[in-house]
Amino acid sequence: MFHDFIDDDDTQETARLTARARIAHVRDLMAGRGRQLALVMVFMVVSVCAEIAGPLVLRHLIDVRVPQGRIGGMAQDALLYMGLAVVLSVAFFLQVSVASKMGLAVVTELKRRLFRKVLRKGLLYFDATTPGALLARVESDGDRVQTLCSQAAGELARNILLLLGTFAVMMRTNWRLTALVMVFLAPPLVVMPLFFRIAYRLYRKARCAYTDLSSVLGEFIAAVPILQVFGATRWASSRLSRAGVELFHRERNAALLDYSFWSVLHSTEVVLVGAVVWLASGNRMQSLMSLGTLVLFLEYARQIYFPLLMFGEQLGFINRAFASADRVFGLLEGTECDEGVNGSVISVPRQWNRLRFEDVSFSYDGSAPALRSVSFDLARGEKVALVGLSGGGKTTITNLLLRFYEPQDGAITVDGQDIRRFPLREWRRRVGLVLQEITLFPGTIEENVRAFATDISRLQVDHALRVVGADRFVCRLPKGPVAAIAEGGMNLSLGERQLLSIARAVVRDPDILILDEATSSVDAATETRLQESMARAFEGRTVIIVAHRLSTLRSVDRILVIHEGRVAQEGGHHELYTQRGMYRQLYDLQSAQRGRTWAVNA
Repeated sequence: MFHDFIDDDDTQETARLTARARIAHVRDLMAGRGRQLALVMVFMVVSVCAEIAGPLVLRHLIDVRVPQGRIGGMAQDALLYMGLAVVLSVAFFLQVSVASKMGLAVVTELKRRLFRKVLRKGLLYFDATTPGALLARVESDGDRVQTLCSQAAGELARNILLLLGTFAVMMRTNWRLTALVMVFLAPPLVVMPLFFRIAYRLYRKARCAYTDLSSVLGEFIAAVPILQVFGATRWASSRLSRAGVELFHRERNAALLDYSFWSVLHSTEVVLVGAVVWLASGNRMQSLMSLGTLVLFLEYARQIYFPLLMFGEQLGFINRAFASADRVFGLLEGTECDEGVNGSVISVPRQWNRLRFEDVSFSYDGSAPALRSVSFDLARGEKVALVGLSGGGKTTITNLLLRFYEPQDGAITVDGQDIRRFPLREWRRRVGLVLQEITLFPGTIEENVRAFATDISRLQVDHALRVVGADRFVCRLPKGPVAAIAEGGMNLSLGERQLLSIARAVVRDPDILILDEATSSVDAATETRLQESMARAFEGRTVIIVAHRLSTLRSVDRILVIHEGRVAQEGGHHELYTQRGMYRQLYDLQSAQRGRTWAVNA
């Protein structure tokens, strides 16, 4: 039915690719599948020929064999007719099977390429595209491309061959009856575009209602404890009920139109058959047309009616499938993270002395600046803290250092070399990262520590666990480092999860270690243990700590206060505290909130 070709994003604007670019992508995906494509075409031609030949055999049986009265001849035609039916069924089955297998192979390869491409996108892309929307588009568009390759294009081509062959035989046999068939087909063909437009709008509304219901349901399931505690379950049930009723009404209206139209369409087919029989019963037509010819026309009229009327829907779907293909191929053609700019790519030096931000400016949206001409140095082995109000630019500095984004002005250099000249993969191997939000994957502890990399040995994993002190709880587990971790690490405590996150950051022995609010979500006791683990992980590395808890910064060499995209203050704790600037305000505010103070001369 028509609703099978609708999805929630049909009206999304799509940048059309050129025909040459589209063909190039399709040819690339179809590379090595020429044999399958040839088989599909062969089976298609065989099935069409068998379908066209069936009524011709019936006409021969009625006009020739029956008048002769020869049982053997009639049996031969009957067996031939049944043989054609078998050939038609087998050929059509093989056509669909091979096309479906080819379509699945194409979409599998397409989604593999999309996934690899998405993994190489910069964060600017993900800032503008939510993960849910990205997955929905990839799945929806990918499925449409699969349907286009395996069904829609093949069905359209088969219908064209069938109709051309059928009309050729009908015109050669009796052009008057052929004209009658066309007269009866004309009204539905005229009305069908209007039906498609109305049905499309109705099913779009129904899909939107379904999306709203799913969104409300997901929101309420996640908030069941809150709804129960605050006595809002009745309100939630009422809201869900209203969303369900709205979906019911929209689905009902669309279904009524859909099934009513197709019912009337099938009725016109019956009227057409009756008209052909009535016309053939006239004295003039009887002299020009045999009984076998009448049967042939009746078979052909029923045979071509539905495929001809489905042309509009198939063409509409193919047009939307091309839009989906353009979105998918456009994603494949999109830019990736830069591997290197500003000249030839060079290797990251094994030994370097100074990392420097040189008048770095950056804006996420191109208007409001996140950083404004930021400049500071980090000596190798130095431990520096970035503090300040939320939104001041601290995390932006670490994002630029990790090359999730690139500066719009200025540069980040290592001993005078712009880090954009380094291979991206090599540079990131020299930087370790620990975030406040801990990400652990289903798998073993060892796999999570090495982030599923195959070039990290078990000895490196064991060493990283010892460095951060995680070996003390890992050794108590039944299987040690190969113990399974549940999704999100839910079978571990928060502190244990953070220890594994720190171990993952140091397993490659990076030169630079970045900690972005790494202990802000744990309690004081766990934070103390984590501080001890991090102190061991800091040894011999350049460390950048983004922190809101100023009381955790006793061991750093220098503190940078980042405010409104600038370095507002710089120095040690004692120096900054005595300056009576923003740092002292932040520190005194936190001390008052915690009900304790930190000695100024500590």
